Amino acid sequence: MDEKVCCVKECDLPVLALGLCNKHWRRTKKFGSPMAVKRHSGSNRGLPAEDRFWKGVIKTDGCWVWKLGKDKDGYGVFKGMIGTTTFKRAHRYSYALHTGDLLVGAQVLHSCDNPRCVNPNHLSSGTSADNMRDKVQKGRQRTPEGEDHGKAILTERQARRILKDPRPYTEIASEYNVAASTIGSLKQRVSWKNLN
Repeated sequence: MDEKVCCVKECDLPVLALGLCNKHWRRTKKFGSPMAVKRHSGSNRGLPAEDRFWKGVIKTDGCWVWKLGKDKDGYGVFKGMIGTTTFKRAHRYSYALHTGDLLVGAQVLHSCDNPRCVNPNHLSSGTSADNMRDKVQKGRQRTPEGEDHGKAILTERQARRILKDPRPYTEIASEYNVAASTIGSLKQRVSWKNLN
């Protein structure tokens, strides 16, 4: 008697069940298709928001890391509703889910400074001003320096030359078409503090 082979094209393994070999039968059972190697994104369709949320969380001793999609700022992307409020970021949804605070007009602050963290113990509610104050206190505020500063008149090359120039401020200022106070500010290190 002929031994039956798997019905999947170019597979010569013996049939286990439903015309499929062991490998393709297991894939069908796990992923819904004998050709799939991972679960299809539609597998979450119809699940409650809370169940979908937990599928995206990796719990560790510290941060609970969001393992699914993230936005350009590194925050987890997740769309879910609690009551009539829709959340679009995973950390905001987590905070609302665990505290019941729907964050009307408020932001969520991370004590761990990890935008992918959704651990409610690392999250707190605050205003935009609280968030900015936290950012400055933790040294995450990048202030443009040198040529990148919006009010820069001189280039870095010019500033370095001026620092070495021993002439009076007014002479240097007339050469670069700037005020003498600009030269004084540079030489006294009020401006261009980033130069050695």
